[in-house]
Amino acid sequence: MKILLVIDSMGSGGAQRILVNLIDGLTNSGKEITLFVFNSKSHYFLTEEIKKKVNLVEIFRKYDGFSLSVLFKLIKLYYSDKFTVFSFQMNGNIYSLLAKFFMWRTKVISIELSVTNPAESKIKRLLSNFFLPFAKIIYCNSKTQTKYLTRKIGLRNKVFTVWNGYNIDDFPFKYKKFCGLKTISIIGRVAYPKNGLLLLNALDLYYKKYQSLPKVRWFGRFDTDVRSVKMQKEMNQYLSSRTYLQKCWDWSGEEKDIKKVFFSSDVMVLTSRYEGLPNVICESMLLGCPIIATSVSDNPYILGKNKERGILCKPNSPISLLKAIEYFESTTPEKHFNMVKQAREFAKTNFDLEIMVQKYLSKA
Repeated sequence: MKILLVIDSMGSGGAQRILVNLIDGLTNSGKEITLFVFNSKSHYFLTEEIKKKVNLVEIFRKYDGFSLSVLFKLIKLYYSDKFTVFSFQMNGNIYSLLAKFFMWRTKVISIELSVTNPAESKIKRLLSNFFLPFAKIIYCNSKTQTKYLTRKIGLRNKVFTVWNGYNIDDFPFKYKKFCGLKTISIIGRVAYPKNGLLLLNALDLYYKKYQSLPKVRWFGRFDTDVRSVKMQKEMNQYLSSRTYLQKCWDWSGEEKDIKKVFFSSDVMVLTSRYEGLPNVICESMLLGCPIIATSVSDNPYILGKNKERGILCKPNSPISLLKAIEYFESTTPEKHFNMVKQAREFAKTNFDLEIMVQKYLSKA
């Protein structure tokens, strides 16, 4: 089977991370892979190692928006060989399914690694939902998005949930005995959906109550859309008006050695307004790093509603997040170990790369 993977960018992001994992899994199963990237502004995940595993086809565009050159290049690729196409996210799905109209026998499998949300382009969502019935199969990495799409016309029996997959051997479990909350880390784009102000408000409450703060590190790039820039400005204003917060806060930028971040953290915090299945949760569970996350999307099912594998807080509630941090600090060594151990076992069972690849290929 020859595989064509279609994605708009190889910049740092959750979809790109899963694509890289999929390339590894498909390579291990002996598949020949062509990777089509049509918005090559960032190459964070397009490493030399990945380039050796794929036949790379890139289009460099000066402007955003719909591009006939991207469509024509895809059509040309469809005619050049008998590919099974895996298209990622709304942009990739729209182009791949539109190109299918010119080469109808091409099988397109659409992959959605986020959830429908107020911040996404309504026009793109409308177009994507219009074209999705022409896909052979649609895979979502959350039950939440699967439930949303199955309600759409023509999609009821086409949508399936496949959670993220990782090479388990690359994620050694390293239990770190908890000796007090010294370091909180956040991994993800500094973007509106991540809701950084929630953490700042919770930390402000924490300081007023205890007159101390842990070190806080945010690893990730700054998104440049309007809502994200507004949030970044508000966060910086919040920090500059509270020197006690500013002293403990570090914008750490993008980090290649991401495992080092997990091993040097006491807890990961995810304050998102909405998510698909975040890589940071899966990787935290695999590596033995405790996590506090908002109860959005599949998080309650994955982490457990009773703190079995992680700690949940209400979205947009600083008090709820404060209580989650306090609960984590008060956890006994035995409960702490049991929580990360159960998280690891759940992750090994549900986030295995071989399982993800098998499910992707099972209906191809």
